[in-house]
Amino acid sequence: MCGWILARMSLKDAQVDSLREASTKSSRDSSQGRHRIADVTSVGITAGDNEEPLLELASVLRKHSILDQAGARELLAALPEAQRPSPGKGLAIFPGSFNPPHNLHLEMVKAACTVPGVDAMWLDMTMHRAKKYYVGMVEKERVRMADVAVEDVPKAAVTTLQGGMGDNGWSREYFDTLRVFVDSPDGKIKGQLLWVMGSDVVQGMRYYKEKATGLLGAVDRLIVFEREVHTRTAILSMVEHITGWDKARVASFVVFQTLGPKAYVSSSLIRRYIVSLMELVPIKVLQSVMSDRDLLEFYHSLYNQEDVKLGIVATREQLLSTMKETSPRLPPAPTPAFEGESKDLLL
Repeated sequence: MCGWILARMSLKDAQVDSLREASTKSSRDSSQGRHRIADVTSVGITAGDNEEPLLELASVLRKHSILDQAGARELLAALPEAQRPSPGKGLAIFPGSFNPPHNLHLEMVKAACTVPGVDAMWLDMTMHRAKKYYVGMVEKERVRMADVAVEDVPKAAVTTLQGGMGDNGWSREYFDTLRVFVDSPDGKIKGQLLWVMGSDVVQGMRYYKEKATGLLGAVDRLIVFEREVHTRTAILSMVEHITGWDKARVASFVVFQTLGPKAYVSSSLIRRYIVSLMELVPIKVLQSVMSDRDLLEFYHSLYNQEDVKLGIVATREQLLSTMKETSPRLPPAPTPAFEGESKDLLL
């Protein structure tokens, strides 16, 4: 594991240039309207009798890049009829870095899957153009970790649609492309798109109100998870201010979910904990401990859980203030194309 990390941190400039070139090539393809569909019948996915085709489709999209609605329609046409989603279904979409996925993510996934009308939920691995640009270096690892995280959640699946769409993945075209998977081709049968996010993401939309209004207008409902700093009234007011919609429309549009006691968790904090542990404990010992369930349960029994939570919160501020994240050897991030792009647009 140490060797893996050192290898990632010692990327040569040529390797980084190659990574950026791959990213910009995806954007160029998008701007030219191309989509690349291989023979999807060779994917080797066989849906079970009770398997939701939308979940199978998430896996197919990980193997075939599409850039727009035309690519989505072509992909569906190439699928065996039994693997095509039935129109009229409800798809919840949760774009994010998931680097790594944690218990709060899992709590959000499970809760969103219980919202009436949700037939399937996708965790969509994003590829950032400015903030968190380095996540592209660990795309396969993020997908693998997310697969493990949701393997016991029947309605959830992991996909890579947004990252593969290039510039289109950061625009309304992303949601319009998702719409192809839930509506009938003639538009007579309408499905539902539900966008999953935390209340802090809603707050961040004030930096790009016009763009955010277009994105929100492309989905049917917004599933918002409350954080301690935002009341429901405040969140509704935020959406009203961003979109200009009236109170009645906003009230019917937003579906609230409440986060549990782990609302202070973040992937960036967890990465800091992991690196700190690696400085304190030999990697092989950590691997041995984490693979021994009895030992883990014994350690768990030694401490009062309230004390554990307080300890995590107390350490959090120190870690955040002393362990600043860097992107070793990465060139400067691209200049944002519009105000607020450096903030999470779809996350």
